[in-house]
Amino acid sequence: MKYGLLMHGPTTNLGDDIQSYAISQFLPHIDYLIDREKINSFVSDDGKPVATVMAAWWMWNKWNWPPSKYIYPYFVGFHYSDNDKAKQAGCPVDYMYLTGIGGKEGYLGAYGPVGCRDYFTRDKLREVGVEAEFSGCITLTLPQQKKMKPEKRYVCLVDVAVKVEKKVREILKNTDVEVKVLTHDLNQKKNQKLTWKERAENVQKILTIYQNAECVLTRRLHCALPCLAMGVPTLLTIHTLESIRFIPYYDWLYCCKPDDFVTGKYEYDILNPPQNKPDYLETRNKLIQSVQAFVNEVRDIDVSVDEINKMPYSETEIE
Repeated sequence: MKYGLLMHGPTTNLGDDIQSYAISQFLPHIDYLIDREKINSFVSDDGKPVATVMAAWWMWNKWNWPPSKYIYPYFVGFHYSDNDKAKQAGCPVDYMYLTGIGGKEGYLGAYGPVGCRDYFTRDKLREVGVEAEFSGCITLTLPQQKKMKPEKRYVCLVDVAVKVEKKVREILKNTDVEVKVLTHDLNQKKNQKLTWKERAENVQKILTIYQNAECVLTRRLHCALPCLAMGVPTLLTIHTLESIRFIPYYDWLYCCKPDDFVTGKYEYDILNPPQNKPDYLETRNKLIQSVQAFVNEVRDIDVSVDEINKMPYSETEIE
Protein backbone atom coordinates (compact mmCIF):
# COMPACT_ATOMS: atom_id res chain seq x y z
CA MET A 1 0.00 0.00 0.00
CA LYS A 2 1.12 3.54 -0.65
CA TYR A 3 1.48 6.07 2.15
CA GLY A 4 0.10 9.56 2.53
CA LEU A 5 1.58 12.28 4.74
CA LEU A 6 -1.01 14.42 6.44
CA MET A 7 -0.20 18.13 6.48
CA HIS A 8 -1.80 21.56 6.46
CA GLY A 9 -0.67 23.41 3.34
CA PRO A 10 -1.49 27.02 4.24
CA THR A 11 -0.58 26.81 7.91
CA THR A 12 0.73 29.83 9.81
CA ASN A 13 1.91 27.65 12.71
CA LEU A 14 5.15 25.68 12.58
CA GLY A 15 3.54 23.24 15.02
CA ASP A 16 1.52 21.80 12.14
CA ASP A 17 4.68 21.04 10.18
CA ILE A 18 6.31 19.57 13.30
CA GLN A 19 3.39 17.14 13.64
CA SER A 20 3.73 16.15 9.97
CA TYR A 21 7.48 15.75 10.43
CA ALA A 22 6.84 13.45 13.38
CA ILE A 23 4.50 11.32 11.27
CA SER A 24 6.96 11.20 8.37
CA GLN A 25 9.63 9.44 10.45
CA PHE A 26 7.45 6.31 10.48
CA LEU A 27 6.73 6.15 6.75
CA PRO A 28 8.99 4.01 4.53
CA HIS A 29 8.15 6.42 1.70
CA ILE A 30 5.80 9.34 1.09
CA ASP A 31 3.64 8.86 -1.97
CA TYR A 32 1.11 11.62 -1.37
CA LEU A 33 0.83 14.86 0.57
CA ILE A 34 -2.69 15.09 1.93
CA ASP A 35 -4.06 18.39 3.20
CA ARG A 36 -6.13 17.82 6.32
CA GLU A 37 -8.52 20.62 5.33
CA LYS A 38 -9.29 18.96 1.99
CA ILE A 39 -9.48 15.47 3.43
CA ASN A 40 -12.82 14.70 1.77
CA SER A 41 -11.69 15.41 -1.80
CA PHE A 42 -8.45 13.42 -1.94
CA VAL A 43 -8.18 10.88 -4.77
CA SER A 44 -5.23 8.57 -5.33
CA ASP A 45 -3.62 8.41 -8.76
CA ASP A 46 -4.30 4.70 -9.24
CA GLY A 47 -7.63 4.58 -7.41
CA LYS A 48 -6.19 2.48 -4.61
CA PRO A 49 -6.28 3.20 -0.86
CA VAL A 50 -3.52 5.24 0.78
CA ALA A 51 -2.44 4.48 4.35
CA THR A 52 -2.47 7.68 6.40
CA VAL A 53 -1.64 8.41 10.04
CA MET A 54 -4.38 10.86 11.00
CA ALA A 55 -2.68 12.91 13.74
CA ALA A 56 -3.95 16.49 13.60
CA TRP A 57 -6.28 19.17 14.88
CA TRP A 58 -9.59 18.21 13.24
CA MET A 59 -10.46 20.56 11.72
CA TRP A 60 -11.09 24.15 10.62
CA ASN A 61 -13.27 23.36 7.61
CA LYS A 62 -15.50 20.94 9.45
CA TRP A 63 -17.85 20.59 6.50
CA ASN A 64 -15.08 18.66 4.70
CA TRP A 65 -15.69 15.57 6.84
CA PRO A 66 -15.73 12.56 6.62
CA PRO A 67 -12.48 11.80 4.79
CA SER A 68 -12.25 10.42 1.27
CA LYS A 69 -12.73 6.69 0.71
CA TYR A 70 -9.21 6.60 -0.78
CA ILE A 71 -7.71 7.24 2.64
CA TYR A 72 -7.08 4.21 4.84
CA PRO A 73 -6.77 5.91 8.23
CA TYR A 74 -5.05 5.28 11.53
CA PHE A 75 -6.24 7.66 14.21
CA VAL A 76 -3.79 8.81 16.87
CA GLY A 77 -3.10 12.29 18.20
CA PHE A 78 -6.65 13.36 17.28
CA HIS A 79 -7.68 16.78 18.62
CA TYR A 80 -11.12 18.33 18.29
CA SER A 81 -12.07 21.94 18.92
CA ASP A 82 -15.25 23.86 18.14
CA ASN A 83 -13.85 27.37 17.85
CA ASP A 84 -13.13 29.78 14.99
CA LYS A 85 -14.33 28.45 11.63
CA ALA A 86 -16.54 25.91 13.34
CA LYS A 87 -18.88 28.78 14.19
CA GLN A 88 -19.23 30.05 10.64
CA ALA A 89 -22.65 30.00 9.02
CA GLY A 90 -23.29 26.71 7.28
CA CYS A 91 -20.83 24.74 9.35
CA PRO A 92 -22.00 22.03 11.75
CA VAL A 93 -20.84 23.68 14.95
CA ASP A 94 -19.65 22.06 18.15
CA TYR A 95 -18.87 18.39 17.51
CA MET A 96 -21.89 17.64 15.33
CA TYR A 97 -19.63 16.81 12.38
CA LEU A 98 -18.36 13.88 14.47
CA THR A 99 -21.85 12.42 14.75
CA GLY A 100 -24.04 10.61 12.23
CA ILE A 101 -22.18 9.77 9.02
CA GLY A 102 -18.95 11.21 10.42
CA GLY A 103 -19.19 9.59 13.84
CA LYS A 104 -20.19 6.43 15.66
CA GLU A 105 -22.68 5.23 13.04
CA GLY A 106 -20.30 6.06 10.20
CA TYR A 107 -16.67 6.96 9.74
CA LEU A 108 -15.21 6.96 13.24
CA GLY A 109 -17.23 3.92 14.20
CA ALA A 110 -15.82 2.08 11.19
CA TYR A 111 -12.19 3.11 11.71
CA GLY A 112 -11.98 3.43 15.48
CA PRO A 113 -10.95 3.31 18.17
CA VAL A 114 -9.71 6.88 17.92
CA GLY A 115 -6.45 7.74 19.68
CA CYS A 116 -6.79 11.25 21.09
CA ARG A 117 -4.22 13.93 21.82
CA ASP A 118 -5.90 15.09 25.01
CA TYR A 119 -8.50 14.04 27.54
CA PHE A 120 -11.01 16.66 26.38
CA THR A 121 -11.17 15.20 22.88
CA ARG A 122 -11.35 11.65 24.22
CA ASP A 123 -14.24 12.54 26.51
CA LYS A 124 -16.13 14.51 23.83
CA LEU A 125 -15.92 11.60 21.42
CA ARG A 126 -17.11 9.19 24.08
CA GLU A 127 -20.07 11.49 24.76
CA VAL A 128 -21.26 10.96 21.19
CA GLY A 129 -20.66 7.20 21.36
CA VAL A 130 -17.33 7.02 19.52
CA GLU A 131 -14.84 4.54 20.95
CA ALA A 132 -11.89 6.70 21.98
CA GLU A 133 -8.74 6.46 24.07
CA PHE A 134 -5.86 8.73 25.01
CA SER A 135 -2.87 8.19 22.70
CA GLY A 136 -0.87 11.34 23.33
CA CYS A 137 0.48 13.75 20.73
CA ILE A 138 2.44 12.41 17.76
CA THR A 139 5.26 14.87 18.54
CA LEU A 140 6.05 12.83 21.67
CA THR A 141 7.57 10.24 19.31
CA LEU A 142 10.26 12.56 17.94
CA PRO A 143 13.81 11.23 18.27
CA GLN A 144 16.77 13.26 19.47
CA GLN A 145 18.33 15.49 16.84
CA LYS A 146 22.03 15.91 16.14
CA LYS A 147 23.88 17.01 19.28
CA MET A 148 26.55 19.64 18.79
CA LYS A 149 28.61 21.79 21.08
CA PRO A 150 27.57 25.37 20.28
CA GLU A 151 30.12 28.16 20.08
CA LYS A 152 28.25 29.77 22.94
CA ARG A 153 25.79 28.27 25.41
CA TYR A 154 22.24 29.47 24.94
CA VAL A 155 18.64 29.20 26.09
CA CYS A 156 15.67 29.36 23.73
CA LEU A 157 12.63 31.56 24.26
CA VAL A 158 9.83 30.46 21.95
CA ASP A 159 6.84 32.81 21.73
CA VAL A 160 7.03 33.68 25.43
CA ALA A 161 5.54 36.77 27.05
CA VAL A 162 7.65 39.95 26.84
CA LYS A 163 7.95 40.03 30.62
CA VAL A 164 9.43 36.51 30.59
CA GLU A 165 12.03 37.48 28.00
CA LYS A 166 12.94 40.55 30.04
CA LYS A 167 13.35 38.44 33.18
CA VAL A 168 15.53 35.87 31.41
CA ARG A 169 17.79 38.57 30.00
CA GLU A 170 18.11 40.02 33.49
CA ILE A 171 19.09 36.62 34.92
CA LEU A 172 21.66 36.00 32.17
CA LYS A 173 23.06 39.55 32.05
CA ASN A 174 26.42 38.74 33.62
CA THR A 175 26.82 35.22 32.24
CA ASP A 176 28.20 33.73 29.05
CA VAL A 177 24.80 32.29 28.12
CA GLU A 178 23.10 33.71 25.05
CA VAL A 179 19.35 34.22 24.54
CA LYS A 180 17.81 32.93 21.30
CA VAL A 181 14.33 34.36 20.67
CA LEU A 182 12.35 32.16 18.28
CA THR A 183 8.78 31.87 17.02
CA HIS A 184 6.49 29.23 15.57
CA ASP A 185 4.60 31.87 13.58
CA LEU A 186 5.00 31.36 9.85
CA ASN A 187 4.55 33.54 6.80
CA GLN A 188 1.68 31.68 5.18
CA LYS A 189 2.40 32.61 1.56
CA LYS A 190 6.13 31.96 1.88
CA ASN A 191 5.73 28.62 3.65
CA GLN A 192 3.03 27.42 1.28
CA LYS A 193 5.40 27.83 -1.69
CA LEU A 194 7.98 25.51 -0.14
CA THR A 195 8.19 21.82 -0.99
CA TRP A 196 7.60 19.33 1.80
CA LYS A 197 11.32 18.56 1.76
CA GLU A 198 12.09 22.23 2.40
CA ARG A 199 9.49 22.47 5.14
CA ALA A 200 10.85 19.33 6.78
CA GLU A 201 14.36 20.79 6.67
CA ASN A 202 13.09 23.91 8.42
CA VAL A 203 11.52 21.75 11.13
CA GLN A 204 14.71 19.76 11.54
CA LYS A 205 16.73 22.98 11.79
CA ILE A 206 14.66 24.44 14.62
CA LEU A 207 14.44 21.11 16.46
CA THR A 208 18.24 20.90 16.32
CA ILE A 209 18.44 24.38 17.84
CA TYR A 210 16.17 23.23 20.66
CA GLN A 211 18.15 20.01 21.09
CA ASN A 212 21.37 21.86 21.83
CA ALA A 213 19.97 24.52 24.14
CA GLU A 214 20.63 24.65 27.87
CA CYS A 215 16.85 24.81 28.25
CA VAL A 216 13.77 25.99 26.37
CA LEU A 217 11.04 28.30 27.67
CA THR A 218 7.85 28.36 25.63
CA ARG A 219 4.08 28.74 25.61
CA ARG A 220 3.73 26.47 22.56
CA LEU A 221 2.47 22.91 22.92
CA HIS A 222 4.38 21.79 19.83
CA CYS A 223 7.58 23.23 21.13
CA ALA A 224 7.24 21.87 24.67
CA LEU A 225 6.29 18.31 23.66
CA PRO A 226 9.04 17.87 21.05
CA CYS A 227 11.55 19.16 23.60
CA LEU A 228 10.16 16.74 26.17
CA ALA A 229 10.56 13.90 23.66
CA MET A 230 14.12 14.94 22.82
CA GLY A 231 15.16 15.23 26.45
CA VAL A 232 15.68 19.01 26.39
CA PRO A 233 14.98 20.71 29.76
CA THR A 234 11.78 22.66 29.21
CA LEU A 235 9.64 25.20 31.06
CA LEU A 236 6.12 25.87 29.84
CA THR A 237 5.13 29.44 30.66
CA ILE A 238 1.46 29.87 29.93
CA HIS A 239 -1.19 32.29 31.15
CA THR A 240 -3.71 29.62 32.07
CA LEU A 241 -3.11 26.20 33.53
CA GLU A 242 -6.58 25.05 32.51
CA SER A 243 -6.38 24.89 28.71
CA ILE A 244 -7.95 21.66 27.43
CA ARG A 245 -5.13 21.30 24.87
CA PHE A 246 -2.49 20.91 27.59
CA ILE A 247 -4.08 18.25 29.80
CA PRO A 248 -2.35 15.93 30.89
CA TYR A 249 0.81 17.67 29.70
CA TYR A 250 0.72 20.13 32.60
CA ASP A 251 1.57 17.19 34.83
CA TRP A 252 4.39 16.02 32.57
CA LEU A 253 6.13 19.38 32.17
CA TYR A 254 7.54 21.99 34.49
CA CYS A 255 5.05 24.78 33.99
CA CYS A 256 3.93 28.07 35.50
CA LYS A 257 2.22 31.33 34.70
CA PRO A 258 4.49 34.10 33.36
CA ASP A 259 3.92 36.30 36.41
CA ASP A 260 4.97 33.51 38.75
CA PHE A 261 8.23 33.04 36.85
CA VAL A 262 8.95 36.78 36.73
CA THR A 263 8.31 37.33 40.43
CA GLY A 264 10.20 34.21 41.47
CA LYS A 265 7.09 32.61 42.95
CA TYR A 266 7.85 29.62 40.71
CA GLU A 267 11.49 28.57 40.87
CA TYR A 268 13.17 27.30 37.73
CA ASP A 269 16.93 27.62 37.41
CA ILE A 270 17.58 28.25 33.72
CA LEU A 271 21.34 27.99 34.29
CA ASN A 272 20.98 24.59 35.92
CA PRO A 273 17.60 23.32 34.76
CA PRO A 274 16.12 20.08 36.10
CA GLN A 275 15.82 17.10 33.82
CA ASN A 276 12.36 16.56 32.39
CA LYS A 277 9.93 14.37 34.27
CA PRO A 278 9.78 10.77 32.98
CA ASP A 279 5.97 10.56 33.19
CA TYR A 280 5.52 10.78 29.40
CA LEU A 281 7.68 7.77 28.53
CA GLU A 282 5.00 5.09 28.77
CA THR A 283 2.71 7.04 26.44
CA ARG A 284 5.59 7.78 24.05
CA ASN A 285 6.61 4.13 23.83
CA LYS A 286 3.05 2.86 23.28
CA LEU A 287 2.48 5.49 20.59
CA ILE A 288 5.66 4.58 18.74
CA GLN A 289 4.79 0.89 18.85
CA SER A 290 1.23 1.40 17.66
CA VAL A 291 2.13 3.62 14.69
CA GLN A 292 4.96 1.28 13.67
CA ALA A 293 2.55 -1.65 13.84
CA PHE A 294 0.04 0.11 11.56
CA VAL A 295 2.70 1.09 9.01
CA ASN A 296 4.08 -2.45 8.92
CA GLU A 297 0.63 -4.05 8.81
CA VAL A 298 -0.38 -2.29 5.59
CA ARG A 299 3.02 -2.36 3.89
CA ASP A 300 2.35 -5.36 1.64
CA ILE A 301 -1.40 -4.95 1.19
CA ASP A 302 -2.48 -4.43 -2.43
CA VAL A 303 -6.25 -4.16 -2.66
CA SER A 304 -8.87 -1.93 -4.20
CA VAL A 305 -10.68 0.79 -2.28
CA ASP A 306 -13.89 -1.23 -2.33
CA GLU A 307 -12.13 -4.26 -0.82
CA ILE A 308 -10.80 -2.34 2.18
CA ASN A 309 -13.44 0.37 2.63
CA LYS A 310 -15.26 -0.01 5.98
CA MET A 311 -17.74 2.86 5.63
CA PRO A 312 -21.35 1.69 5.98
CA TYR A 313 -22.59 4.61 3.86
CA SER A 314 -22.45 4.99 0.10
CA GLU A 315 -20.79 7.97 -1.62
CA THR A 316 -24.22 9.31 -2.52
CA GLU A 317 -25.35 9.19 1.11
CA ILE A 318 -22.17 10.94 2.23
CA GLU A 319 -22.62 13.72 -0.31
